Amino acid sequence: MTHANNPLLGPLGRDEFITENMPLVYKIARSYERRAFLYGIAYDDLVQEGAIGLILAYDRYSNADIAFSTYAYHCIGGRIRDHVRNYGSFIRPSKRLLSLCQRMADADLLGSPTEAVAKEFGVSEKQVRRVCLYLAASRPSPIEIGEEGEMNVPTAADDLTEIEAGEFTAKLTERQRQVVGLLTNGLTQTEAANELGISRQAVRSIVLSVRPHYLRYSAA
Repeated sequence: MTHANNPLLGPLGRDEFITENMPLVYKIARSYERRAFLYGIAYDDLVQEGAIGLILAYDRYSNADIAFSTYAYHCIGGRIRDHVRNYGSFIRPSKRLLSLCQRMADADLLGSPTEAVAKEFGVSEKQVRRVCLYLAASRPSPIEIGEEGEMNVPTAADDLTEIEAGEFTAKLTERQRQVVGLLTNGLTQTEAANELGISRQAVRSIVLSVRPHYLRYSAA
């Protein structure tokens, strides 16, 4: 299908114009990366959504009195915000978990032994391990806990059994475990869908179906 060029946006064709303006998408996606990280959403997914926002901005731009960059900024940012709000990962962290995670990061204790972190903040070692579980499922390189209780970020993705994820995933269906495994090993939702031969929407639905299981596990 051939799309018409927008006469208000100069001599470049639609595809070339969009390609040349992708740096704006990257910049806006970066500004949401920290927030998206808290919900296990990959940067690549933000860029993909932002690119859709840029395309929509190109097609809908009709007022030359408004700078295209201003119009596109709102379209791109709105698309990314909607994605973060609607399609957070199965781990939607509690305020208590996020608070402990932030305190550990501020104190530069994410690489410290579990027992030491628990003593420092007056919390249980189980709570510290749950922070590790959350971080492992939210970042491309999972965190593992070593024999001495130290937290490490390995160079290759491992499964989450190193941080006692077994008791959580054991309650999931086989398909849910497959999706969780792929996402926690660094794949985006799109990549997980391709790997399993299902639609991205199907992956999103599975992610949402897993969330209640994690919330019950987290509250235990």
